[in-house]
Amino acid sequence: MSLRSRGGRRGVPVHVAAAIMTVAMLSIASAMALQVRSLEVSESYAIPLEQGIGAIDLSVVASLGEVEVDFAELHGEAAVITTRLSGSTSMLGGETPLNMSVTYESDARAGVVNVTAFMDVYAPWPYHSLDEVRCEVLIDRGLAADINITVVTGGATVRTAEGANIRGLSIDATSLGSVIALNNGTVLSGDVRVRTATGGSTLYWNNVTVDGDRQVTMGESSGELRAMIGQAGSMGGTVTLLGKSIGGPMALRMELSGDVSASVGAASRRDMRMNCSDGFRCQGGAMSSIDHPVASSFDVRLESEVGGIEAWGRWSP
Repeated sequence: MSLRSRGGRRGVPVHVAAAIMTVAMLSIASAMALQVRSLEVSESYAIPLEQGIGAIDLSVVASLGEVEVDFAELHGEAAVITTRLSGSTSMLGGETPLNMSVTYESDARAGVVNVTAFMDVYAPWPYHSLDEVRCEVLIDRGLAADINITVVTGGATVRTAEGANIRGLSIDATSLGSVIALNNGTVLSGDVRVRTATGGSTLYWNNVTVDGDRQVTMGESSGELRAMIGQAGSMGGTVTLLGKSIGGPMALRMELSGDVSASVGAASRRDMRMNCSDGFRCQGGAMSSIDHPVASSFDVRLESEVGGIEAWGRWSP
């Protein structure tokens, strides 16, 4: 090679080399981000049922997902809490996005076990893609239960079983709303409060025994509120049901028989439809069973700012 030719070669400028290196690093990072692996996480916690314990105070706080509470015979355990998380994660996803904490304390003198569960999920996109995030709680149905659930992004479901005693129930949920199913043979000895943001709420009431005068409050910002009530015979107490929705519709269906009565009042800026079948009478924005009032009764008040209200009632001897 001639001296003239050798003298014509020049090095790559520093800024060009830096740009090339940056592009290469971004390409490698992108390739790593595209490499995904399945993500399956499950953890379970058992709370022992100690001698002298007859009640449980349960508090569940979840940052994301669905919380489900059910009742069953647990044979020596007060509660079992199981978390499930599934989806996929990239090579840059890091460690498991689930952080779970469960603590409990038994107070034999008061006869109560206090259980607190925190479920924190941090799974930013595009490094994670989650298909399911759940916290499942089983409570021994022999324990009187006071339940408090808060879900920052997600929803909650509570289903009772025969023999369950609800000393209190409070739910705060958002996008997935809430479902409460008070099933046949349940005792309601405390008040119920439900507040949801967009997912709506549904209450299923099936032949519940009421201890004293109880209040059920349901509030929603934009989703639908529904109450499906079936009661055959006396409840043993009275229930005040208050429903308020800012932007969503409301629906009430009551099927009553025997020594139980109901009155329903509604207020809405939009349509209100009162559908009275056998045993109910309608007048304006109100309806009541023809046997009202009796000692065992429902007093329902519905209020909707924007959404309409539809109520349906039937009573038979």
